[in-house]
Amino acid sequence: MDLRKWMAASRSELEEVDATRRLEWAKEHEHLGEEDWLRWVWSDEMYVRRMSGASRGQTWVFRPGRKTPARWKVGQSKYMPNRIYKKAKTSKEKVSVHMWSLFSGRKIGPLVRLHGDPGSKKKGASSLKYLRMLKRWLPDIIRQFPYGSTIYFVQDGAGIHRGTVVKNWWMQVEQCGISGRRVKLVKWPPYSPDLNPIECAWARVKSLFEKMYPNILDSKYRGWALRKQISDAVEHCWELLDSDFFDSLARSMPGRIKAVIEANGWYTPY
Repeated sequence: MDLRKWMAASRSELEEVDATRRLEWAKEHEHLGEEDWLRWVWSDEMYVRRMSGASRGQTWVFRPGRKTPARWKVGQSKYMPNRIYKKAKTSKEKVSVHMWSLFSGRKIGPLVRLHGDPGSKKKGASSLKYLRMLKRWLPDIIRQFPYGSTIYFVQDGAGIHRGTVVKNWWMQVEQCGISGRRVKLVKWPPYSPDLNPIECAWARVKSLFEKMYPNILDSKYRGWALRKQISDAVEHCWELLDSDFFDSLARSMPGRIKAVIEANGWYTPY
């Protein structure tokens, strides 16, 4: 048999119930076209860590090559569950910077640092800090839509998104809207970064960061000064991304939906 090897694709680990919920969500939104997705606001956080550029090692998987008969290739996709490198869901790096942003088509929010909350149990980002950012930056995006529009907002299931203060605020927003626009919070499927196009923006930012600031993670600075240096550099990289890039990300949603359906809710190339 003609066997080839590939480095295993890195994805968040999925369980059967996760794949089922992802598939259901994709089928519910399969009818939406590119223009429909331009009324969605995508948000997320990313971490930039001191060990951000460190290799996870080379994990290789094997599957049939191009010369292998088709009957032997059934179920041999690179993105089958047994050919995925499952990413850890927690990290122990000591120096990291927590960033957040949002966009909708060509409407782009700033990349801002999500500071830790001294009043929280682990001194990290809290629901209260997250809510303050939503109140500060989401209205700026919403007001760019025509009056009376209905806009859909995406956030994942992170703990700070599910705090009581955040839930109460969303109940009020969904009832009253923002500046004359209706805003609906989307019920998001678990472990679905491939369905959130802002993840591609994170990848682009990190790539620029590593190219433009190759030595910053080895800086002589420590603590607050190092985090400030990293956040300023990452913000600069975010500002280099143009509106055409973000527009293309939003318009990629039909393809993402199709990929999830074809994979029965499991891993996709996105």
